[in-house]
Amino acid sequence: MSAPFECPIDLPETDIDPFSRENILTPNGYQEALRPLGDIVWLRKYGVLCVARHDSVTRVLQDPMHFISSGGVGLSDVRKPGAWRPTSPIAEVDPPGHTSVRKAMNRIVSPVTVRNWRAGFSELAEEICSGIAKGRSFDAVRDVIEPYVLRAFSGALGIEAHGENLIIVGNHSFNASGPQNEFFYETEAKLAEIADWYERTQQSEAMIPGGFGERVFEAEAAGELPPETASPMLRTLIRGGMDTTISALGTLLRHLAEQPQWLPRIQEDRRLVLACLEESIRLESPVQCVFRTTSDGASFAGVDLPDDLKVQVLIGAANRDPDRWLSPDVFNPERDFKSGMHTGFGHGVHNCLGQMIARAEVQCFMNVFLDHFKDLRLASPVSYRAMNVLRTLDELPITVH
Repeated sequence: MSAPFECPIDLPETDIDPFSRENILTPNGYQEALRPLGDIVWLRKYGVLCVARHDSVTRVLQDPMHFISSGGVGLSDVRKPGAWRPTSPIAEVDPPGHTSVRKAMNRIVSPVTVRNWRAGFSELAEEICSGIAKGRSFDAVRDVIEPYVLRAFSGALGIEAHGENLIIVGNHSFNASGPQNEFFYETEAKLAEIADWYERTQQSEAMIPGGFGERVFEAEAAGELPPETASPMLRTLIRGGMDTTISALGTLLRHLAEQPQWLPRIQEDRRLVLACLEESIRLESPVQCVFRTTSDGASFAGVDLPDDLKVQVLIGAANRDPDRWLSPDVFNPERDFKSGMHTGFGHGVHNCLGQMIARAEVQCFMNVFLDHFKDLRLASPVSYRAMNVLRTLDELPITVH
């Protein structure tokens, strides 16, 4: 076991390990312990700063000048030797370079484009829901949610819908954003087995005509994106566009199964579907944390911070902060978000590019699901997947009627 890192400045310190198996599987306990320690805290085990309060998290994410993304959105600094992958051309680029790339991608993934996909999402949801046997138990994650989201997103993107491989890619991406621990090495080995396939999916010749992946390569050819940007952009989209939606939809179905009193109200008022999604993302934030790096004389809570320190931004903790949310551990789709949204889709200039797609996918699926089924119950206890950064169900045994 390595010696703890000394804090270079005077800050509250803790030996809490956010990446232990216990804390990954049950994060609320350690996050509740972190918030009272201060606005910004030193994690001795990893030698990084940490923010866990809602106000602190939003302040860091809204300040891309002093808390930069170009050092990598994971624990390791992607600018230094030994980085496990090339940087993302959108998630790990700071303004002003980020601004032009994001503008080009916003044109590609526009509201009109996403709206045109909704019919296909609904048809796919109908196919999957029609195959569910009423009155019998099944694993909603493996049998329903993963097949739906993987096929819906890969179809929109225009890549091969290889479900097993896409899950491997996503699992390793989110494990690699944390430390190189047992979870990292397990998924790294699986990714190595499909490395050739993964590399092929990022090339222009692999794009299925009509998907927005094809438009990414066209934007590079037209000079709207910098040279050599399209393939890394595809990596970013493949890594981040599916697992988070699988997580959010799983949480939504779990809480509806645990609290069936909401089902009649949602059946009556389908506008609550999106409210259920937002509340699910707040309550069990798919991406539990991201990282930023201090730069350009950053200061926080009256303390001057040295450059090049990693900052763990605990989105999951912020979204359950009792100083921000009334009864934060309660699933309440009628919660008032008017005074400020959750940070589950990020915050500031690096907010999630694909959030419109995720909302459309979930809304289309749930409208079809609610047309088919009037009752939803847990068949046995749920379990979560042990992953460094992603909070996602591993098993969701349910019965529908």
